[in-house]
Amino acid sequence: MKKKRMAVWLLTMLFFPLAALSQTTRDDSRSPAEMPEVVVTGTRTAEEIQKVPASISVITAADNQRSSAKTAVDLLRREEGVVVRDPLGNGKAAQVDLRGFGETASSNTLVLVDGRRTNEIDLSGVDWAQIPVEQIERIEVLRGPGSVLYGDNATAGVINIITKSPSKKFNAGGGITLGSYDRHRVDAQAGGGYAKTAVSFYGSHEGSDGYRDNNDYRANDVGGKVVWDATDYFRVNLSGSYHEDSFGLPGALTKSEVNADRKQSVNPDDKGSTQDYYVKAGFDWDLKTIGQLLADVSYRDRSGDSKFPDAFFPFKNDFNTETLGFTPHYVWKGDVFDRTNKLVAGVD
Repeated sequence: MKKKRMAVWLLTMLFFPLAALSQTTRDDSRSPAEMPEVVVTGTRTAEEIQKVPASISVITAADNQRSSAKTAVDLLRREEGVVVRDPLGNGKAAQVDLRGFGETASSNTLVLVDGRRTNEIDLSGVDWAQIPVEQIERIEVLRGPGSVLYGDNATAGVINIITKSPSKKFNAGGGITLGSYDRHRVDAQAGGGYAKTAVSFYGSHEGSDGYRDNNDYRANDVGGKVVWDATDYFRVNLSGSYHEDSFGLPGALTKSEVNADRKQSVNPDDKGSTQDYYVKAGFDWDLKTIGQLLADVSYRDRSGDSKFPDAFFPFKNDFNTETLGFTPHYVWKGDVFDRTNKLVAGVD
């Protein structure tokens, strides 16, 4: 027995240094890399991610470019603790669930686009289809309650989508995407600036016949941003977009219907459409030693209809919602008793 233990001990001492040496050699062969500084809005202000006392992950522009994502929810699928359900496959009826809220996820996960709320006041959920994936600069996922900073809908967490900012250097581009089930997408964007002003515009058309019968989808988007640096300490920003779409509603299938033909639709004439636009204006005023003042005012108008031409009980639903937002907040950062402190105060 002692001989066996001695043999195991000798083998361990023999191979462990070799493994350690191999590990050390591999690490030393790597060239030093400096991690880029990443800022997030987990505290509702720009901050280094290492200094934010919360569970946060960031999907960067590089992650977006490397992915084959068709919609914003496709980018979120790879994130830990994020469950995505997309019954139509086009983002139109998608649900993103943080921290396992299930059917109530839409009313417990706050989704922001450039700080603007996109959750519907009628609890119908976020329309993920109206967020063009090629315009996404990064996505910040804050896990955990954020109601103190963000108010309603932030019980499970906050997803903040930041879109691309205008550049004063002229740029233009576009793309064409083709896929299965007659999926096609055409997009174009351009921007530039002069002196203290920078602008950018984009437009896109997307369509697909879908996997199932009556699963078609067509959408058009246009939008733009304007940034004016009035002084070194005062910036004004304007933005707006328009989205329209039409789509089929294939409906649910029973087990026997799935076994017969999983692609069929028992509601071949059920249809829906949406028109949605918003405008937003804001400013960022650096008050130097006394803090920073930021404010945004936005207006959104969303309308649409759903048609269910049943032979016995035909039904049509028309809706229209208008949302007015005003979000001023003040930020102060300084030392109190030799400790760095940050104060954030505001209203929604």
